[in-house]
Amino acid sequence: MINKIGVEFTGSHATGITRFLLDAGIEVVEVNQPHPHLRARLGKDDKTDAEAAARKALR
Repeated sequence: MINKIGVEFTGSHATGITRFLLDAGIEVVEVNQPHPHLRARLGKDDKTDAEAAARKALR
């Protein structure tokens, strides 16, 4: 069972998904984009962004 999700709060999409998740009883953690140095080293990649969001949510 999912009990916590990291969401990058940019744009109106985050508002809707956050409201939906909170209504479902799931804790939402705000996460930022990965550090620019990490993105420069690894490149822009959705997998990298998702991993960074998950690591932040677990902290």
